[in-house]
Amino acid sequence: MVRRFAVLAVLALAFMLYPSTGDAYESCNGIGYYAVEVPSPGAMNPDGNGDDWGWYPSDFVIGPDEFCSTLAAGGFPALDDFDIAVRLGWTPEPDNRFYALITVTDDTLNLDETNVDNFWNDDDAEIIMDANHGSWAEANNAIRVDHQQIGLHIPGEGRPENVASIRFQQPPEMQWPINEGKVEAEVVVTPSPTHGATNTTSIYEVRMWLFDQLQPDGEAASVRHVLAANQVLGCSVTYNDADTAGRTHQLSTHPNEAGAHESEFTAEVTLLPGGDITAVEARTWGAVKALF
Repeated sequence: MVRRFAVLAVLALAFMLYPSTGDAYESCNGIGYYAVEVPSPGAMNPDGNGDDWGWYPSDFVIGPDEFCSTLAAGGFPALDDFDIAVRLGWTPEPDNRFYALITVTDDTLNLDETNVDNFWNDDDAEIIMDANHGSWAEANNAIRVDHQQIGLHIPGEGRPENVASIRFQQPPEMQWPINEGKVEAEVVVTPSPTHGATNTTSIYEVRMWLFDQLQPDGEAASVRHVLAANQVLGCSVTYNDADTAGRTHQLSTHPNEAGAHESEFTAEVTLLPGGDITAVEARTWGAVKALF
């Protein structure tokens, strides 16, 4: 942890001394986040148990101190009521997938919404992904070709069985990555995945393809993104916390609620190569200098 925050301190100083003129760095920690290369893809199983993430370096776990509250009226929940830890991973070809483990502890679980497009009113997680770090601003009801908002829900009575969905206001044809197993997700909730449960722990686990272009006509019409070391993705992780009916808090790795709807407000994730993670200082400093 000391090493990681030393890196963050150096980078924060660099950005103060040499501010960027671009649209990047809409990240709550000021410099962006990291996904670590998965050493053994065959050992990973997105079953919601999280027991296959023991290899993950603790220095790169995203905790609540690296999130922002994006609701003006919501504020940040007290840590004795809510806590979150996010681990992000990736693999190069031939596996070529993005991984996420999101662990949330919450004093009250709210699951009374039945419309998948409104699940942000309940307790649920989101991954906003812009794999090729392009420029986009969505219109209402527009098909999200250039970026995807992956909603992660807790199934239950009257709710969809699939944990993942591609939203917001997307037609059924855009759900083919979920239906065809290109986006795999499970969630395990203890002690009980029921509305009104208290003192719960929810573990969301995801393994998914990323897309430069996601078309409603399926895989052949879409463009799969090829992941490689040191790439910088547009990527935000958001959690909606509902203590009563309706969302109470929204926490995200981007500081502006528009991060789900416009590229310039989305956070960034850098893909770290496997091997000696201690080399992140040199790699990251090189990336910083390349911006100026």
